[in-house]
Amino acid sequence: MAEELDPDLSALFGNVERLEDEAFLASVSRDVQRASRRRQVFFGLVGVLGFGLLWLIYLPLSSTVTLMTQVLTMPLFELGEGFISLILSPINNSAGILIILGKVTWSYWKRILRSTYG
Repeated sequence: MAEELDPDLSALFGNVERLEDEAFLASVSRDVQRASRRRQVFFGLVGVLGFGLLWLIYLPLSSTVTLMTQVLTMPLFELGEGFISLILSPINNSAGILIILGKVTWSYWKRILRSTYG
């Protein structure tokens, strides 16, 4: 039974050209090297395009961050020179107020999620 071969399979494999071991290894090595080169070229192009994109968005992004820093750290009230200005300086700008509001919101959000209504 093991010696009986399916005639369709025999015909199919009979049409395939047989490669010697070294020719087969050379073919596989060539295909692997070609795929490796393609992968290297692809990642190189992705890197160059990514670097170019970062270079294009750097200036607008840098300007935006600088402007946001200047706007958020402007004092809300002029307190002059003195002890009161030293005490209130951490919260005398919109950034300080936003941070405090964010922390309070986060605190209440965590309390709401931890609460059980059992």
